[in-house]
Amino acid sequence: MDSTGLIEYTTQDWALQALAMSLQIGKELRSLYGQGGVTHIHLFAAVPAALAVLIGHQINAMSAITLYHFMEKDRLYVAVCTLGKQKGAV
Repeated sequence: MDSTGLIEYTTQDWALQALAMSLQIGKELRSLYGQGGVTHIHLFAAVPAALAVLIGHQINAMSAITLYHFMEKDRLYVAVCTLGKQKGAV
């Protein structure tokens, strides 16, 4: 703790936390996917780029993933791209 009583985190602490978050997200999505309920992932994530990469690494081979970007001016999300194929698609 510093003099204000707040805990000081190192870069390694943040990296480990990001890795733990990405692993948990991957675990939950794989569980849903394994039950046959998920055929397409729509991802609305406001996260740091490094965390987005870690999450992408966890979910990249599951199904189609559509990424969205929030357009501040219009106050709406817009599909940016879809990666992969939907489960069962030819």
